[in-house]
Amino acid sequence: MNRFLGVWYVNELSAHKEVIWVANREIPLKDRSGFLNFTQQGVLLLLNGNNERIWSSNKTTNVESPVMQLLDSGNLVVKDGKDNNFILWQSFEYPCDTFLPGMMIGWSSQTGVDRYLISWKSADDPGPGQFSFGIDRRGFPQLVVKNGTLKHYRLGSWNGKSFTGTPDLPTNQSFKYEFILNKTHVDYSYEIPKSVVWLTRLIVSQSGFVERFIRADQTNVWTRIYGAPRDLCDNYSVCGAHTICKMVDQSHNCTCLEGFVPKSLTDWSKGCARRSALNCTHGIFQKFTGLKLPDTSLSWYDTSMSLVECKDMCLKNCSCTAYANSNITGEGSGCILWFGDLVDMREFSTGGQDLYIRMPPPLKTGICQYSFHDSQAGYFFHSFSVFFFFFWMRKLYVP
Repeated sequence: MNRFLGVWYVNELSAHKEVIWVANREIPLKDRSGFLNFTQQGVLLLLNGNNERIWSSNKTTNVESPVMQLLDSGNLVVKDGKDNNFILWQSFEYPCDTFLPGMMIGWSSQTGVDRYLISWKSADDPGPGQFSFGIDRRGFPQLVVKNGTLKHYRLGSWNGKSFTGTPDLPTNQSFKYEFILNKTHVDYSYEIPKSVVWLTRLIVSQSGFVERFIRADQTNVWTRIYGAPRDLCDNYSVCGAHTICKMVDQSHNCTCLEGFVPKSLTDWSKGCARRSALNCTHGIFQKFTGLKLPDTSLSWYDTSMSLVECKDMCLKNCSCTAYANSNITGEGSGCILWFGDLVDMREFSTGGQDLYIRMPPPLKTGICQYSFHDSQAGYFFHSFSVFFFFFWMRKLYVP
């Protein structure tokens, strides 16, 4: 009974159309009435049978000759008919559950708008669902899927090649990723060459999966080439703080970082705690390789520092628990510092990054034992000498 204004692909032969954008996803038309109105000022209005406004494009800039056009990219735009480059409004700035080439996810200080995907409620209800996909700008920015307000799956931060939690992200020449991070923008986008003869889309599903599909030109078959969460280790902080999750024979295995012990022997979600407290006067770091970097929402970063400068910066702050390069291209560059708990790490068989974790100074048990054994040896040697002396004296003077 519900009707919507939407955009879908041409030549969808099946009964189920792959809808990429819905205007009135929160307020459907309840009957067969309703129409789309394009005003002289270039405002799109969706009205019901009673001429009541259901949805509007909320365009604020007026032009003399507005034009509405659905571009080949899937972007529904309102532009100046005298200047095709002047876009007044575009659907790409109001994404639903689908991420297309040329679209941007992220934040701009110029608009103050934070763009992210929101899943459908169900397969036949495009209303906003419980899962969202966007950039968490706290600390070093990272891509996150949330279930309501809770983190569900963390794709991680951009390292110059891929996101730290997705080393298997398709990186062939058919995909060109761009991550912009500066004072005015935090944006993620991707493009495909015009020579490519297939379509692609990325969605966040009603069950919280991030999935990428491709469809060959002139066909109706969508093939999934990427999906996450892939396994239990992808679930956010499944093993708790200061642990590393690793898949073993289709099941996940939680292990404490070296120098840490489990808080609970029955509940790994409680994580691990340090066996001994950190000593701020000792700058000891242990290198871990092939990791998904920890949650960066409480981190600090500088994209111009070297790794040596990053270590020195961490040493100067007793609360700093780990550091790593923010960019791994070439010899590596940039700096991320972590403070407090290290959460949501996993080990990859291929890919992953280096992470340097602060450790307490080594326990002096070996030195103490060695000293104790040394004292014992001295005691026994001294006893033996005295005994030998008395025995020799006795043999010499006693008749």
